[in-house]
Amino acid sequence: MSVIELFEQRRQECEQRLQYAETQPGFKLLQVTHGDGQIDVTEEHKRRLRRAIDIYQLTIELLKRKGV
Repeated sequence: MSVIELFEQRRQECEQRLQYAETQPGFKLLQVTHGDGQIDVTEEHKRRLRRAIDIYQLTIELLKRKGV
């Protein structure tokens, strides 16, 4: 597997996770806090996935331009 294929695979995994998070009714990602509280981190999770997708895509494009 080439390094480009690796980044493409990781981007696809992030895209699948984002699609799941955006399309599943009632999907929530909760973070447990000290004292047994919970914080909803769903939107932060989605933002991080979008950012990761963008970074992977940029990396793929740069590697292709370099001929790697």
